[in-house]
Amino acid sequence: MQAPDSSYEMTNFIYGISLHDELEWLVKSGLTPLQALQSATLNPARYLEREQELGTVEKGKLADLVILDKNPLEDIRNTTSISAVILDGKLMEKQTLDRAVQTYPVIKVADMKDETLSGSSAKTSSIIMNAAKPFSSPI
Repeated sequence: MQAPDSSYEMTNFIYGISLHDELEWLVKSGLTPLQALQSATLNPARYLEREQELGTVEKGKLADLVILDKNPLEDIRNTTSISAVILDGKLMEKQTLDRAVQTYPVIKVADMKDETLSGSSAKTSSIIMNAAKPFSSPI
């Protein structure tokens, strides 16, 4: 089994962030936190037959990983306690990540006023698109 985080047609699906939810769902479905984490790391490497370069943290392997403040084996939701990221062997600390990611408030259709929903579809589309605007990394 491997965590998907790959469907392009799922509504309300945000790549990367959705993986945290998926890991939590896997644990709620009966996997241990370790099994859930392996579904997003080791299992895809095995499936792709790339265990020599991916899937575990070892000398000589690709260095793309997150450093967490809290132990995800104790609570899988701790995967969101990201302290830093190592990408292509380069350390990006929390401050750098915060500057690189532009965030927007979450807009729920249920919270929108009736006149917004009954107004022009362009206005509604603009609101939804602005909430999902992609970010660009300074790196």
